[in-house]
Amino acid sequence: MAANILESIRRQTTSATIGAAARILGEPVPQVGAAIEATEPLLLHTLLTAAQDAGGGRALVDAIADADPQLAANMRVALGSSGRHAMLRSGVRKLSSLIGEEQFGALADGVATYSDLPADSARSLLGLMTPFLLSLLAREAGTRGMDARGMVRMIKAQGEQIAEAVPEGLVGLPPNASEAIDLSPGATSELE
Repeated sequence: MAANILESIRRQTTSATIGAAARILGEPVPQVGAAIEATEPLLLHTLLTAAQDAGGGRALVDAIADADPQLAANMRVALGSSGRHAMLRSGVRKLSSLIGEEQFGALADGVATYSDLPADSARSLLGLMTPFLLSLLAREAGTRGMDARGMVRMIKAQGEQIAEAVPEGLVGLPPNASEAIDLSPGATSELE
């Protein structure tokens, strides 16, 4: 079995990145760090769930293919640059387009409640995490010698592990994430 993608992502989320995100959000580092740790599996699971919908698989493949793999390597610098607000807005738009505005709102509200962050900070955190996560997936795909479609298949194959890593207080967010995802090898979806 391929290496665990969630563990690969977590290894690349450095204390410098967490510190930069905390400064942008104006929130305490420990709180932001805990929120990021919870958000990583939640975002992966949410994207996988959205990919099961008609057109969602293609949209996720495209989002990974379009992501800049270098952003993950330079995230601390990107978060400290004048372009961070544009990146944040772009991340909010990207995630909203992948899962829907209503689902995005439910996700942000859940992260705010779980992490005790203000709602605006939780929304901003998701906006920062989305391009970072997509960049990490693009970089991992390149490192593993696969294209974006192969990375989506790998995420799907690890879907059960990813779902189990979502903290208890966030299970079922956004609302459609509690629907069963058919992870069987013969399942038909746009991910194949």
